[in-house]
Amino acid sequence: MKTTVIVPALNEFRRLYPLIELNVSLSDEVVNIIKDGIDLAIRGAPLPDSGLQASKLKTFETCLCGSPEYFRRRGRPTQPEELYDHDWVLYTPAANTVHLFQGSKSFSLSVHGAVSTNNAAARTIFLEGGNGIGRIPMYDALPRIRKGTLERILPDYQCTGIEVYAVFPPGTAESKKLRLLLDFMKASFAQV
Repeated sequence: MKTTVIVPALNEFRRLYPLIELNVSLSDEVVNIIKDGIDLAIRGAPLPDSGLQASKLKTFETCLCGSPEYFRRRGRPTQPEELYDHDWVLYTPAANTVHLFQGSKSFSLSVHGAVSTNNAAARTIFLEGGNGIGRIPMYDALPRIRKGTLERILPDYQCTGIEVYAVFPPGTAESKKLRLLLDFMKASFAQV
């Protein structure tokens, strides 16, 4: 999301508002924005009750993918129950539980794998390298599916989405610059 969605939006923001300075730090880790003096953080995870203010930007659709090479070696799952027998590339900031929905039916399963990472871009590269199956955002999956480096599985099932929030310390939304950036990010995320 950082290089696919956030950085392009910030590039456009700088083009429109060149007098506003940005100091951008990119990390998949949840940081203490008050302690670190951060005015605005964008988080793709459930928010703990922290006293911070938050504004929802978007829920990104996700899907299950793996590489063609992985599926040649291990077979292609066609039912949720078959996912238990597969290796997964785990994204450590998220739980190792996958939730799938089809109409009124739902499935939850704990997954395991030999590769785990705290970086979303690395997770996608490990998937392309044939290390297992993973749940990734559609904006990451679709270009790779078109290129043939990833294949989507179980397309008739929906995965839980990634809820993305702009998070900021109490009172900072009163800042004109921050309000301008927040409104701009909401509009940018609405177009993705």
